[in-house]
Amino acid sequence: SKRPAGDISDSADERHKAVSKALALALRLRENSPGEPETDWQSVSASIGTRSPATVLKRANAVLAFCRWLEGRQVQWGEAGLWAYLLNLERTGAGPSSAASVLSGLRFCFYVLGLPIDLRMISRRVLGKSEQLGAGAEWTRRATILTMAQVRVLRRRLETEEDPFARAAAAYLLVLLYGRCRSADLLHVVRIECDFEECRGFMTLFTGKHKARRAHRRRTELLPVLVPAQGIVTSPWLGAARRALADLGLQVSGELGERPLFRVPSSPGGELQERGPTSEETSDLLRGSLGLATGGRHQHGVSSHSLKATCLAWSCKFGLDVESRSILGRHAASV
Repeated sequence: SKRPAGDISDSADERHKAVSKALALALRLRENSPGEPETDWQSVSASIGTRSPATVLKRANAVLAFCRWLEGRQVQWGEAGLWAYLLNLERTGAGPSSAASVLSGLRFCFYVLGLPIDLRMISRRVLGKSEQLGAGAEWTRRATILTMAQVRVLRRRLETEEDPFARAAAAYLLVLLYGRCRSADLLHVVRIECDFEECRGFMTLFTGKHKARRAHRRRTELLPVLVPAQGIVTSPWLGAARRALADLGLQVSGELGERPLFRVPSSPGGELQERGPTSEETSDLLRGSLGLATGGRHQHGVSSHSLKATCLAWSCKFGLDVESRSILGRHAASV
Protein backbone atom coordinates (compact mmCIF):
# COMPACT_ATOMS: atom_id res chain seq x y z
CA SER A 1 0.00 0.00 0.00
CA LYS A 2 1.15 3.54 -0.70
CA ARG A 3 2.61 5.40 2.28
CA PRO A 4 1.70 9.01 3.05
CA ALA A 5 4.24 11.60 1.96
CA GLY A 6 6.86 12.16 4.61
CA ASP A 7 5.82 9.04 6.52
CA ILE A 8 7.95 6.51 4.66
CA SER A 9 9.97 5.03 7.45
CA ASP A 10 8.81 6.57 10.71
CA SER A 11 5.48 6.68 12.50
CA ALA A 12 3.30 9.72 11.89
CA ASP A 13 3.38 10.54 15.61
CA GLU A 14 7.20 10.65 15.73
CA ARG A 15 7.34 12.82 12.63
CA HIS A 16 4.62 15.14 13.96
CA LYS A 17 6.67 15.73 17.14
CA ALA A 18 9.81 16.40 15.11
CA VAL A 19 8.14 18.88 12.74
CA SER A 20 6.43 20.64 15.66
CA LYS A 21 9.75 21.05 17.46
CA ALA A 22 11.52 22.26 14.32
CA LEU A 23 8.71 24.74 13.60
CA ALA A 24 8.89 26.10 17.15
CA LEU A 25 12.64 26.57 16.72
CA ALA A 26 12.21 28.22 13.32
CA LEU A 27 9.66 30.70 14.68
CA ARG A 28 11.95 31.49 17.59
CA LEU A 29 14.97 32.11 15.39
CA ARG A 30 12.94 34.30 13.02
CA GLU A 31 12.62 36.75 15.90
CA ASN A 32 16.35 37.44 15.49
CA SER A 33 15.91 38.15 11.76
CA PRO A 34 12.95 40.49 11.18
CA GLY A 35 11.88 40.89 7.58
CA GLU A 36 12.50 37.26 6.66
CA PRO A 37 9.65 35.28 4.98
CA GLU A 38 7.15 33.58 7.27
CA THR A 39 7.75 29.96 8.21
CA ASP A 40 4.89 27.45 8.13
CA TRP A 41 4.34 23.77 8.88
CA GLN A 42 4.52 22.60 5.27
CA SER A 43 7.76 24.44 4.61
CA VAL A 44 9.45 22.99 7.69
CA SER A 45 8.15 19.48 6.94
CA ALA A 46 9.43 19.69 3.38
CA SER A 47 12.81 21.00 4.53
CA ILE A 48 13.22 18.05 6.90
CA GLY A 49 12.53 15.68 4.02
CA THR A 50 13.08 12.06 5.01
CA ARG A 51 15.46 12.64 7.88
CA SER A 52 15.02 10.68 11.08
CA PRO A 53 12.68 12.38 13.59
CA ALA A 54 15.15 11.48 16.35
CA THR A 55 17.88 13.44 14.55
CA VAL A 56 15.61 16.46 14.08
CA LEU A 57 14.62 16.45 17.76
CA LYS A 58 18.22 16.14 18.89
CA ARG A 59 19.41 19.08 16.78
CA ALA A 60 16.42 21.28 17.61
CA ASN A 61 16.61 20.64 21.36
CA ALA A 62 20.29 21.61 21.47
CA VAL A 63 19.63 24.99 19.82
CA LEU A 64 16.48 25.63 21.86
CA ALA A 65 18.49 25.09 25.06
CA PHE A 66 20.89 27.81 23.84
CA CYS A 67 17.97 30.14 23.07
CA ARG A 68 16.41 29.61 26.51
CA TRP A 69 19.73 30.30 28.20
CA LEU A 70 20.00 33.67 26.42
CA GLU A 71 16.65 34.86 27.81
CA GLY A 72 17.04 37.53 30.49
CA ARG A 73 20.81 37.84 30.01
CA GLN A 74 22.81 40.82 28.81
CA VAL A 75 24.38 38.92 25.91
CA GLN A 76 22.43 38.63 22.68
CA TRP A 77 22.17 36.15 19.85
CA GLY A 78 25.43 35.94 17.91
CA GLU A 79 29.05 34.97 18.34
CA ALA A 80 29.37 36.69 21.71
CA GLY A 81 26.26 34.95 23.03
CA LEU A 82 27.41 31.55 21.76
CA TRP A 83 30.85 32.06 23.30
CA ALA A 84 29.29 32.97 26.65
CA TYR A 85 27.04 29.89 26.44
CA LEU A 86 30.01 27.56 25.88
CA LEU A 87 31.85 29.12 28.83
CA ASN A 88 28.75 28.48 30.91
CA LEU A 89 28.68 24.83 29.76
CA GLU A 90 32.30 24.49 30.84
CA ARG A 91 31.70 26.18 34.19
CA THR A 92 28.66 24.04 35.04
CA GLY A 93 30.29 20.75 34.03
CA ALA A 94 27.97 19.98 31.13
CA GLY A 95 28.44 16.79 29.11
CA PRO A 96 31.49 16.59 26.82
CA SER A 97 29.33 16.56 23.68
CA SER A 98 27.00 19.40 24.69
CA ALA A 99 28.99 22.12 22.93
CA ALA A 100 29.38 20.09 19.73
CA SER A 101 25.63 19.39 19.79
CA VAL A 102 24.85 23.12 19.74
CA LEU A 103 27.17 23.74 16.79
CA SER A 104 25.70 20.78 14.90
CA GLY A 105 22.23 22.11 15.65
CA LEU A 106 23.09 25.57 14.28
CA ARG A 107 24.46 24.07 11.08
CA PHE A 108 21.32 21.92 10.82
CA CYS A 109 19.15 25.04 11.11
CA PHE A 110 21.08 26.75 8.32
CA TYR A 111 21.67 23.92 5.84
CA VAL A 112 18.52 21.83 6.40
CA LEU A 113 15.82 24.16 7.67
CA GLY A 114 17.11 27.10 5.64
CA LEU A 115 16.93 29.52 8.56
CA PRO A 116 18.76 32.88 8.35
CA ILE A 117 21.63 32.04 10.68
CA ASP A 118 24.99 33.72 10.25
CA LEU A 119 27.37 30.81 10.60
CA ARG A 120 30.21 33.26 11.25
CA MET A 121 29.03 33.04 14.86
CA ILE A 122 30.79 29.66 14.92
CA SER A 123 34.14 31.41 15.19
CA ARG A 124 37.57 29.89 15.69
CA ARG A 125 37.43 30.43 19.45
CA VAL A 126 33.97 28.83 19.59
CA LEU A 127 35.22 25.82 17.63
CA GLY A 128 38.29 25.56 19.83
CA LYS A 129 36.28 25.67 23.04
CA SER A 130 33.97 22.96 21.66
CA GLU A 131 37.01 20.79 20.93
CA GLN A 132 38.37 21.36 24.43
CA LEU A 133 35.08 20.39 26.05
CA GLY A 134 34.83 17.31 23.85
CA ALA A 135 38.33 16.20 24.85
CA GLY A 136 37.00 15.36 28.31
CA ALA A 137 34.82 12.55 27.03
CA GLU A 138 35.27 9.10 28.51
CA TRP A 139 36.51 6.17 26.47
CA THR A 140 33.85 4.82 24.15
CA ARG A 141 32.24 1.68 25.54
CA ARG A 142 31.12 -0.59 22.75
CA ALA A 143 28.67 -3.44 23.12
CA THR A 144 30.27 -6.54 24.60
CA ILE A 145 30.87 -9.38 22.15
CA LEU A 146 29.16 -12.61 23.18
CA THR A 147 31.36 -15.59 23.92
CA MET A 148 30.98 -18.97 22.26
CA ALA A 149 29.69 -20.32 25.59
CA GLN A 150 26.99 -17.63 25.75
CA VAL A 151 25.82 -18.39 22.21
CA ARG A 152 25.59 -22.06 23.18
CA VAL A 153 23.41 -21.05 26.15
CA LEU A 154 20.94 -19.44 23.73
CA ARG A 155 21.02 -22.57 21.62
CA ARG A 156 20.29 -24.81 24.63
CA ARG A 157 17.37 -22.60 25.64
CA LEU A 158 15.96 -22.98 22.12
CA GLU A 159 16.09 -26.77 22.43
CA THR A 160 15.23 -27.35 26.10
CA GLU A 161 12.93 -24.54 27.30
CA GLU A 162 9.42 -25.76 28.06
CA ASP A 163 7.85 -22.30 28.10
CA PRO A 164 6.84 -21.39 24.50
CA PHE A 165 7.66 -17.70 24.95
CA ALA A 166 11.14 -18.38 26.37
CA ARG A 167 11.81 -20.80 23.52
CA ALA A 168 10.60 -18.28 20.92
CA ALA A 169 12.67 -15.53 22.58
CA ALA A 170 15.80 -17.67 22.23
CA ALA A 171 14.94 -18.25 18.56
CA TYR A 172 14.49 -14.50 17.99
CA LEU A 173 17.81 -13.72 19.66
CA LEU A 174 19.62 -16.30 17.53
CA VAL A 175 18.07 -14.82 14.36
CA LEU A 176 19.38 -11.39 15.39
CA LEU A 177 22.79 -12.90 16.15
CA TYR A 178 23.34 -14.87 12.95
CA GLY A 179 21.56 -12.23 10.85
CA ARG A 180 23.82 -9.47 12.27
CA CYS A 181 20.75 -7.37 13.08
CA ARG A 182 19.75 -4.51 15.30
CA SER A 183 16.42 -5.19 16.99
CA ALA A 184 14.90 -2.34 14.92
CA ASP A 185 15.85 -4.14 11.68
CA LEU A 186 13.16 -6.78 12.25
CA LEU A 187 10.29 -4.51 13.24
CA HIS A 188 9.03 -4.05 9.67
CA VAL A 189 9.52 -7.39 7.94
CA VAL A 190 7.74 -7.44 4.58
CA ARG A 191 8.51 -10.96 3.42
CA ILE A 192 10.34 -14.11 4.55
CA GLU A 193 11.83 -16.63 2.13
CA CYS A 194 13.29 -19.96 3.25
CA ASP A 195 15.73 -22.01 1.20
CA PHE A 196 17.64 -24.33 3.52
CA GLU A 197 18.05 -27.97 4.44
CA GLU A 198 19.50 -28.94 7.80
CA CYS A 199 22.67 -26.80 8.09
CA ARG A 200 22.80 -25.68 4.46
CA GLY A 201 21.14 -22.61 2.97
CA PHE A 202 19.53 -19.44 4.29
CA MET A 203 16.39 -17.82 5.57
CA THR A 204 16.03 -14.35 4.01
CA LEU A 205 13.99 -11.63 5.70
CA PHE A 206 13.15 -8.58 3.60
CA THR A 207 12.73 -5.52 5.79
CA GLY A 208 11.14 -2.20 4.89
CA LYS A 209 12.84 -0.08 7.54
CA HIS A 210 16.49 0.09 8.47
CA LYS A 211 19.08 2.60 9.65
CA ALA A 212 20.80 3.24 6.30
CA ARG A 213 17.58 4.12 4.51
CA ARG A 214 18.01 7.83 3.75
CA ALA A 215 18.62 7.86 0.01
CA HIS A 216 15.46 7.64 -2.11
CA ARG A 217 16.70 4.55 -3.94
CA ARG A 218 17.22 2.73 -0.66
CA ARG A 219 13.86 3.86 0.66
CA THR A 220 12.08 2.20 -2.28
CA GLU A 221 14.01 -1.09 -2.05
CA LEU A 222 13.68 -3.83 0.54
CA LEU A 223 16.78 -4.76 2.49
CA PRO A 224 17.52 -8.51 2.47
CA VAL A 225 18.72 -9.95 5.78
CA LEU A 226 20.38 -13.33 5.21
CA VAL A 227 20.30 -15.70 8.16
CA PRO A 228 22.52 -18.79 7.60
CA ALA A 229 21.31 -22.23 8.63
CA GLN A 230 24.81 -23.07 9.87
CA GLY A 231 25.59 -21.98 13.43
CA ILE A 232 28.52 -22.62 15.75
CA VAL A 233 26.91 -25.90 16.86
CA THR A 234 27.09 -28.66 14.26
CA SER A 235 23.43 -29.68 14.58
CA PRO A 236 20.85 -27.59 12.65
CA TRP A 237 19.24 -24.67 14.51
CA LEU A 238 17.20 -22.68 11.98
CA GLY A 239 14.39 -25.20 11.62
CA ALA A 240 14.00 -25.37 15.40
CA ALA A 241 13.98 -21.57 15.59
CA ARG A 242 11.20 -21.30 13.01
CA ARG A 243 9.14 -23.92 14.83
CA ALA A 244 9.57 -22.10 18.15
CA LEU A 245 8.38 -18.84 16.62
CA ALA A 246 5.46 -20.57 14.88
CA ASP A 247 4.43 -22.26 18.15
CA LEU A 248 3.93 -18.78 19.58
CA GLY A 249 1.66 -17.87 16.67
CA LEU A 250 4.26 -15.83 14.79
CA GLN A 251 4.56 -15.94 11.00
CA VAL A 252 7.84 -17.36 9.72
CA SER A 253 7.31 -17.46 5.94
CA GLY A 254 5.56 -15.61 3.13
CA GLU A 255 4.22 -12.06 3.17
CA LEU A 256 4.14 -10.33 6.56
CA GLY A 257 3.12 -6.85 5.40
CA GLU A 258 5.67 -4.82 7.41
CA ARG A 259 5.09 -6.55 10.73
CA PRO A 260 7.63 -7.50 13.40
CA LEU A 261 9.16 -10.96 13.34
CA PHE A 262 8.80 -11.21 17.13
CA ARG A 263 6.19 -9.57 19.38
CA VAL A 264 6.10 -8.89 23.11
CA PRO A 265 3.27 -9.82 25.50
CA SER A 266 1.13 -7.17 27.18
CA SER A 267 2.10 -8.70 30.55
CA PRO A 268 4.08 -11.75 31.68
CA GLY A 269 2.20 -14.72 30.25
CA GLY A 270 -0.31 -12.40 28.53
CA GLU A 271 -1.34 -12.14 24.90
CA LEU A 272 1.10 -10.84 22.32
CA GLN A 273 0.86 -7.19 21.36
CA GLU A 274 1.05 -6.04 17.77
CA ARG A 275 4.35 -4.23 18.32
CA GLY A 276 7.81 -5.71 18.35
CA PRO A 277 10.32 -5.32 21.19
CA THR A 278 12.30 -2.12 21.69
CA SER A 279 16.09 -2.30 21.86
CA GLU A 280 15.86 -2.04 25.67
CA GLU A 281 13.40 -4.94 25.81
CA THR A 282 15.59 -7.00 23.52
CA SER A 283 18.57 -6.22 25.76
CA ASP A 284 16.62 -7.46 28.78
CA LEU A 285 15.57 -10.60 26.89
CA LEU A 286 19.21 -11.31 26.06
CA ARG A 287 20.49 -10.62 29.57
CA GLY A 288 17.74 -12.68 31.13
CA SER A 289 18.44 -15.58 28.78
CA LEU A 290 22.12 -15.47 29.75
CA GLY A 291 21.42 -15.14 33.47
CA LEU A 292 22.76 -11.56 33.67
CA ALA A 293 21.29 -8.57 35.51
CA THR A 294 18.55 -6.83 33.53
CA GLY A 295 17.45 -3.21 33.24
CA GLY A 296 19.66 -0.16 32.62
CA ARG A 297 23.42 -0.21 32.05
CA HIS A 298 25.66 -2.84 33.61
CA GLN A 299 29.35 -3.52 33.87
CA HIS A 300 29.03 -6.60 31.68
CA GLY A 301 28.11 -4.36 28.72
CA VAL A 302 25.81 -6.94 27.11
CA SER A 303 22.99 -5.31 25.13
CA SER A 304 20.89 -5.91 22.04
CA HIS A 305 23.72 -4.47 19.92
CA SER A 306 25.94 -7.33 21.12
CA LEU A 307 23.89 -9.58 18.85
CA LYS A 308 24.78 -7.54 15.75
CA ALA A 309 28.38 -7.02 16.76
CA THR A 310 29.29 -10.60 17.67
CA CYS A 311 29.43 -12.24 14.23
CA LEU A 312 31.02 -9.12 12.74
CA ALA A 313 33.74 -9.24 15.40
CA TRP A 314 34.29 -12.93 14.67
CA SER A 315 34.62 -12.19 10.95
CA CYS A 316 37.21 -9.48 11.73
CA LYS A 317 39.25 -11.89 13.86
CA PHE A 318 39.02 -14.48 11.08
CA GLY A 319 40.58 -11.95 8.70
CA LEU A 320 37.76 -10.97 6.35
CA ASP A 321 38.47 -7.76 4.45
CA VAL A 322 36.72 -4.49 5.26
CA GLU A 323 34.44 -4.63 2.20
CA SER A 324 33.15 -8.10 3.10
CA ARG A 325 32.52 -7.05 6.70
CA SER A 326 30.70 -3.91 5.52
CA ILE A 327 28.39 -6.06 3.40
CA LEU A 328 27.78 -8.49 6.27
CA GLY A 329 26.91 -5.56 8.54
CA ARG A 330 24.78 -3.98 5.79
CA HIS A 331 26.90 -0.84 5.71
CA ALA A 332 27.51 -1.38 1.96
CA ALA A 333 25.32 -2.50 -0.92
CA SER A 334 24.79 -6.26 -1.03
CA VAL A 335 22.31 -6.37 -3.93
